[in-house]
Amino acid sequence: MRIWAFLSAFVIALFVAVIILFYPYVFSRNIYGEMLSVERVGPQTVLSDNKSLSFSFAVAIKEETSGVILTASSEDRQWGAWEKLTEAKSKKYCVQARLFPYPPWNLVKAGTYHDARLLKVEECK
Repeated sequence: MRIWAFLSAFVIALFVAVIILFYPYVFSRNIYGEMLSVERVGPQTVLSDNKSLSFSFAVAIKEETSGVILTASSEDRQWGAWEKLTEAKSKKYCVQARLFPYPPWNLVKAGTYHDARLLKVEECK
């Protein structure tokens, strides 16, 4: 009887630990919609061997299904290529992106997204 209680407690503790450690990945959100804006924020110095500069980007995407505009920050350099396209406004581009939420225990940033990953780009239909 004690072994089952111990195993149950261990499994529950392991499950909670995985949720806490990998919260952004477990609750990530894939969206598809029109890219409204990409703006460069930075530069920020990254302490690494090559001492390069890293730029952050602020991304705004209008979700196709709900019409909600979602914003996120990102250090993914792929967004830099789209920064100039959104300035031109000659065509509308739709993107598929994955947004990672801040955990709810981060009270200052809860409910917002970070590390937006660009997955696919195409002209809007």
